Amino acid sequence: MHEGLPSSGGMLASVVAANRFEPGVFYLANNIGVFRSANAGLTWDELPIPWPRETKRANGLTVAAGG
Repeated sequence: MHEGLPSSGGMLASVVAANRFEPGVFYLANNIGVFRSANAGLTWDELPIPWPRETKRANGLTVAAGG
C-alpha cells in the first residue's frame, strides 16, 4: 500500500526496516523522507525528522528500541 507516502514521481528506491519489539510496525526511508506505518504498511505517516532534501538515496535504515 502507499497511502500517506509521497507520489512515486522522483522517488528513488526505499529501504524498509522493522523493530521486533513493535509487531506490525514498519519504517521506510528514501530520498524524500522517513515514514512509519503502524498497521503493517496499509498507511504511512511522515516522521518529523530533519531530512536533507538533497539526499540522493537511503542506503540503509536501523530501528532501535526506545527506552
